Amino acid sequence: MTQYLGGEQQLIVHLEAYTKDIYHPWPLHNRRLYLGHAFFLNVKKAVLQFVILKPLTAVAALILDKYKLYNEGSFDWCYGYLYVAIVNNVSITVSLYGLVYFYVGTQEWSMPFKPLAKFLCIKGVLFFSYWQYCFFTWLVNLGVFGNDIEKAQGSSLNIQNVLICVEILVAAVAMSKAFSADEFVGKEKGREGDFIVNVANVLDVSDIVQDARQTFGQHDNPSETDSLLKKVKMEEDKIWNESLSTNSQS
Repeated sequence: MTQYLGGEQQLIVHLEAYTKDIYHPWPLHNRRLYLGHAFFLNVKKAVLQFVILKPLTAVAALILDKYKLYNEGSFDWCYGYLYVAIVNNVSITVSLYGLVYFYVGTQEWSMPFKPLAKFLCIKGVLFFSYWQYCFFTWLVNLGVFGNDIEKAQGSSLNIQNVLICVEILVAAVAMSKAFSADEFVGKEKGREGDFIVNVANVLDVSDIVQDARQTFGQHDNPSETDSLLKKVKMEEDKIWNESLSTNSQS
């Protein structure tokens, strides 16, 4: 979405120049959103922390399970599943709020690109399936599927598999509408490349690592933002002067 809006620097310039009052989503709707460089950095941090924490909690779950300390589906304080679930839920909530935060702050410029539909399709599949799993785990612990834990977990898993098969079909139809191929037809032709190279690019996480380092190591720098605004203003003045010169000659 950042690329749709002209890239990071252009987006920050728009945010700094935006004067309309925008407020946090409910329940913090009485607090004003201060758009700018700090706003963009906070959004990136909120999203990237999930990208970092999720693999770490997955590794922690594997290690705990090896030593019989994980006990998936159990909310017993003596096992690691509860703590991993808490960390994941907090991380997901912060990430989701960061994305809502970004949408609220940029919706006026991003409306032509149908950001809400894209947001709901991608994040809905990820987050809804996770919270659905947590909900069924809670039902198992309540004894809804019986008192035999192994059979209850099996029944819960079977129901979830059926639900996901139906949900993914609905999600596929929704994605075909939100991410229409018409937006990309005729663009960047001849860049298909080699299949293996494309797969390697998809699996390459070096860009994520670099982005995380820059984001968490960066602080809001007002002087840097001011210089960027001045640069854009100079470019706009140059275009305006060239336009006046052309009109006067004609």
